[in-house]
Amino acid sequence: MALGGLRREIEEQIAQQCREIVDLKRQLNTLLLIARLPPELLAEVFMAYAELSTSEYVDYGTTVPPYISRFRITHVRHHWREVALQTPRLWAEVVMAKLPCVKEMLARSKEAPLSVSGSMEDSREGSEMFGSIVGEMHRAKDLNLNVQRRLLRPFHRSEPTQVPLLRSLKLSALYTRGSPSSEPLPFISTLIPTQLRELDVTGYPLDCFRILVLPSLTRLSWSGHSTKSTVSAVLALLLHTPLLRSLAIYDSSMISGEDV
Repeated sequence: MALGGLRREIEEQIAQQCREIVDLKRQLNTLLLIARLPPELLAEVFMAYAELSTSEYVDYGTTVPPYISRFRITHVRHHWREVALQTPRLWAEVVMAKLPCVKEMLARSKEAPLSVSGSMEDSREGSEMFGSIVGEMHRAKDLNLNVQRRLLRPFHRSEPTQVPLLRSLKLSALYTRGSPSSEPLPFISTLIPTQLRELDVTGYPLDCFRILVLPSLTRLSWSGHSTKSTVSAVLALLLHTPLLRSLAIYDSSMISGEDV
């Protein structure tokens, strides 16, 4: 046998033994007590762990964001990975941080209701991330976004966007430059949030939301941050929110009465 062929044969034997060792380690792991938990109970353990991982931590000098905890579960054991990947709601809290993570969480969450949070950065990656979210708006349950008006324009559409599951919408534009427009917000103004319960706005005039129909709204919070709104905009929102129970307006001096 030629030297090259002999080398390949030995390498294949080594690879085969490595595969056998991995298989034996998996069998050994099945003897652990936690491995005896049924998949549905193990999934609840993962969910509890994810809910506890709500703050950043430092690992070997690197700051790790909390959403990474979900991915780390899949790197512990083969069985854990299988259970985690078969638990869509474990991946349904999507943080707009890194495009690959956003795409992976959207895929793994399947059709589970989504909670989306984060800032839409002025970059190609930021635009692609938001575009991925837009394609899943039909299952959005909670949206908590920091986004500028101009970044929403490319996603505006003429037809309405149905968001039947949306319960909470929090929008902030903390760093608005110049005089903010009171025109309806691009894309946001096309949403049909028939079940929206909570609307929390920071840095946008309330006038931007005047065309939204919010019959189910129970809580409205607005903070202008040097952004003015009109009395008519406030009254228009109140007129179309018959179930409203909580109204919080911070810095009421930002409400102009010139239109009264």
